[in-house]
Amino acid sequence: MFLKISFLFLTIFCCQFSFSQIEVTPTADSSVVIKKKKKKRASIDYSYLDPKKATIFALLPGLGQAYNKRYWKIPIIYGLGTYTVYSAVSAHKQYKYYSYSLDELNASGEGTILVEVDNKGTMAELSESQINQEKDIYKRQRDFNFILTLAIYGLQIVDASVDAHLLKFHNSENFLSLAPTVINHRENFSPGLSLSLNLR
Repeated sequence: MFLKISFLFLTIFCCQFSFSQIEVTPTADSSVVIKKKKKKRASIDYSYLDPKKATIFALLPGLGQAYNKRYWKIPIIYGLGTYTVYSAVSAHKQYKYYSYSLDELNASGEGTILVEVDNKGTMAELSESQINQEKDIYKRQRDFNFILTLAIYGLQIVDASVDAHLLKFHNSENFLSLAPTVINHRENFSPGLSLSLNLR
């Protein structure tokens, strides 16, 4: 019963606000025309952008994108950066673990040593060559993720600079347009899409 009353109250409450956006205009023939008010999206003035400032701000990841008012790029930059840093740190920990295991194996003078091979606690007997192989795998993963982190950092600086250059000369947000087109290739017509850059 409580759910039915709550649902009824919520329906009446929503209907009250849904009708608040409707404008009723009487016409000469006494009929009623209902028009919905359209919210105009405020256009952003990009003329103040300075590409040098955007580049300097981008030295702190995401700040250049905030200067260019491209806020949606910030979570992408930090998400990718966090993932690659975390992967590099995890791979380095595994590399150090296998290095320590190799030292233990050499100190013991035996042919194999018991090593934890995954995060679930699974143990396995590994020889020196197998430990070296695992070490090399994690070393490559660590180095690759470290290089990837530097690449993301560099790309976000370039992105901020290029974005500021483009937006400064294009105050319209629609300077890139995508439209359907017909492609004519040796009198064979096929549908396609055209991407056009509108320069001022």
